[in-house]
Amino acid sequence: MTPTDSLRTKLRMVLNDRDSKTFTDDELDSLISDADCIYCAASEGWMMKATMQESNVDNPNVYQVGQERYQYSTVTDIANLCYKNAETYKAKCAGRSSFMIGADVEVNL
Repeated sequence: MTPTDSLRTKLRMVLNDRDSKTFTDDELDSLISDADCIYCAASEGWMMKATMQESNVDNPNVYQVGQERYQYSTVTDIANLCYKNAETYKAKCAGRSSFMIGADVEVNL
């Protein structure tokens, strides 16, 4: 596909990158250029977001301060969500066949 402002905006929306903190315009253009459709680009982008989590450290996700207890997502939770989103968008793709369809993905970082 040929990158356009419209495709770049749509890809930012499906990659949950509206504030442009994850991908530069050039990186999005590369994803769009290499893709058969916007869903292929989205799938590839979510895969990249998942691999970006590898550089983060997975700390315990529960802590307590006095009577209050806090729980938050771990790096593994976030990576698994990214892989699941990649799988979802790849399933929508009308182009190439996918090696991801039907695959169970679990990441242990």
